[in-house]
This record gives sequence, C-alpha cells and structure tokens, in this order.
Amino acid sequence: MYNTSMISKERPIGFSPAFEVAACFCEHDGKVLFLKRHSKKDYGGFWNLPAGKLEKGETAEQAVIREVKEETGINLQGDQIIRIQTYYDTYPEYMYLFHTFLAHVGSKEVEIKDDEAVDFTWLKPVEALRIDLVPDEDYCIKDAFGLD
Repeated sequence: MYNTSMISKERPIGFSPAFEVAACFCEHDGKVLFLKRHSKKDYGGFWNLPAGKLEKGETAEQAVIREVKEETGINLQGDQIIRIQTYYDTYPEYMYLFHTFLAHVGSKEVEIKDDEAVDFTWLKPVEALRIDLVPDEDYCIKDAFGLD
C-alpha cells in the first residue's frame, strides 16, 4: 500500500468529507505514544497515534477521549486534551477530516486491545519520523511539534 493522499490545513475547493477521525498525541516526559496497527486493519503493521472515527452525534473531543480509552486503556479528561489542528485529507476514493489533539498523560502504562494494535512504543516526535507510519502521520507530527 502506498500513500495517494493529499493533506492540508486549508479546506480544498470541493472538499466533502465522508467521515471524521480524531487522533491524540499522548505525551509523557517528552515522548509520544504510537500503536502498531493489527494486520487485519488497513495499513497493518504500520504505526499511528491512538485514533478513530467519530460516531454519530459525537464531537471530536468526545471521540478522542473514547478512542484513547478503547485502544490504550488511558483515561483522558476533557480539560486534559488540547486541540492542535484539523486537517483536510483527500484520497482518490474519499475525503475526511482529521482532528488532532495533545494530552499530557501521567503514566506510560498502556493496555492495548489485541484487535486494535499488536504493539506500542513511546518515542520522541523526531524519532517517530524514522518508523513506518500510516500515511500523513509524519506531516501531522512535523506540524504539531515544529519539525522540518
């Protein structure tokens, strides 16, 4: 699988999202949590932030709190998350909104769900750019942490 998407911080002309995704940079002592995707999922074996689609009637904030809990066991509170950016992601088959958040977490304890991920790691943002990330995750990391 290769990346055929385009990601932007500005809404492209004709942008019509099919769905929305919320993702979280869970940070502890300068390192960010990344999950290795299960082989049965799209981009299996690649790394990404805890993330998932918004459910009907759910805000991006509610979705990121739910997804982080489901995928990692980490309980976030609303006042703990900071919205970073919403991106407009366009693939040939669909378009979607990608909301990113930052949360400082008090512990590195993680409980991954077998059907969601197969491994996890804590990395400095610059280190994460050297692993196999899902498409556009590198762009979001660079943008969120001011990296080139």
